[in-house]
Amino acid sequence: MPDSCHGKKVWHLRTMCGIIDDRRKGAMCVMSKTVVIGLTGPTGAGKSVLRPVFEEYGCRFADCDHLARAAVEPGAPALVKLADAFGSDIIRADGSLDRALLAQRAFPTPEGRATLNGIVHPAVFDLLEDIISKAEGENAAGVVIDAPLLFESKLDRRCDTVIAVIAPEEMRLERIMERDGLSEDAARLRMSAQHDSAFYSGQADHTLVNDGSIDSLLDSARHLLSKITGKGDLL
Repeated sequence: MPDSCHGKKVWHLRTMCGIIDDRRKGAMCVMSKTVVIGLTGPTGAGKSVLRPVFEEYGCRFADCDHLARAAVEPGAPALVKLADAFGSDIIRADGSLDRALLAQRAFPTPEGRATLNGIVHPAVFDLLEDIISKAEGENAAGVVIDAPLLFESKLDRRCDTVIAVIAPEEMRLERIMERDGLSEDAARLRMSAQHDSAFYSGQADHTLVNDGSIDSLLDSARHLLSKITGKGDLL
């Protein structure tokens, strides 16, 4: 394992669950500040099981799916902007967003999707900055940005480092079918709507390959986080 903490290839670790591959574009030395960590990967790869490990190392969690819902809660400025762009009837009588109607109007065209993203993404970024600022004020070890569309939304630019969790296609297929109660065809359709594993591992600084036991994956994540946070192995 190389000693240098500069350069694109800092360290490699092979474990029972695969390879952790660090390709940090810049320095990856022990950090004294709150580290912003991007977490992404295709559906069914198993990244959600890592949350307890991040919390062990003192990291706060920012789930971008939850933030996207919070950004369009009744009365939120982003919801008003969406109504201006897509019609006031996308807001129900109780003030909540009619997501199905919004989808019908926003998703069919590139312009509609761009307008939607141009309204929602900045609102999510503002909520995210609030979480990061609070974590920094509390001297938290890190903030994890959990975002399936981390690269597409350019949120990776806000991260100090990015971790991708990937898994073999057939293992992902089985997990999605079991987790969501989907048929094989429906699960494959969902998988086809996302990038393949190579997309994530090709852009991330670190890759965890989840092709073994959960315990092995968690151990690999702990080893990686000990390097990123500078806390060393806690267990």
